[in-house]
Amino acid sequence: MGIEFFRKVDSTFRSDALASPFHQTARDHLRLDLALFRHAWRGGRSRPSTIEAGMIIIQRSLTYKVAAASVEIPITVHLPQHGKHDWSCAYDIAWPDGTRHGFGYGIDSTQALLLALHAIGTDIYTSDYHQSGQLYWERPGQGYGFPVPRTIRDLLIGEDARLFG
Repeated sequence: MGIEFFRKVDSTFRSDALASPFHQTARDHLRLDLALFRHAWRGGRSRPSTIEAGMIIIQRSLTYKVAAASVEIPITVHLPQHGKHDWSCAYDIAWPDGTRHGFGYGIDSTQALLLALHAIGTDIYTSDYHQSGQLYWERPGQGYGFPVPRTIRDLLIGEDARLFG
């Protein structure tokens, strides 16, 4: 893929016809990809200065119903980091009783990110909050939008069961 491809896709995402929150997120990811591509295209060996360690690249909030109140449970995924021998991708789930800090590890950044997403799905589906039936993303009973390993796919609900089951 050349820089012209990224420019064409970027101009498509800038159009008013694509104004949904999904498309805004896609635009943000495209800009990050474009910055990384431009840096690599110019022969850079280190990360561009605009990308910092610990940068949040993905966010999602779940909701936990407690009596008459709702508690927001933010989930953040950070930019994968290259270590000495592998890559790691940190994530946080801010549960009401304390934040869970976890990592996905892989031989490259893509594998680290994918394994972090699976770990998030595992943490959610094996939590007491999920077991209570009071945790949801967009609508109760529809799932949370995170994949899980094969070994626990029987726990999936709603759209997650349809998409990942």
